Amino acid sequence: MTEKEPKETYQSMCLSCGMAIKTHEIAVQITGQTIDFNERIAIQNTNYYLCSECSEKSKSYLSGGMKRAIERRNDLRDKCAEIDLSDNLTDQRIIEAMIIGS
Repeated sequence: MTEKEPKETYQSMCLSCGMAIKTHEIAVQITGQTIDFNERIAIQNTNYYLCSECSEKSKSYLSGGMKRAIERRNDLRDKCAEIDLSDNLTDQRIIEAMIIGS
């Protein structure tokens, strides 16, 4: 008779990447009140968790401060402007874009 392996028990999921995480894999726990401004609700006693990878990524973002955060926002805006398909497209390019995206 063979012994069954213990079933994996997950504690939660990472708030950032959505990966299921076990208790020993929790790197950060965020607790308190959550205010969802889009839904216009406040929730007391919330708990959110981050895995190690997302915790490190978040710490690197925070270490750059607001100056670096504004730079990231501007970089993203510039990238979006580069891929804007609404300017000066020929009819053929519009047709090709529709076929590829269909």
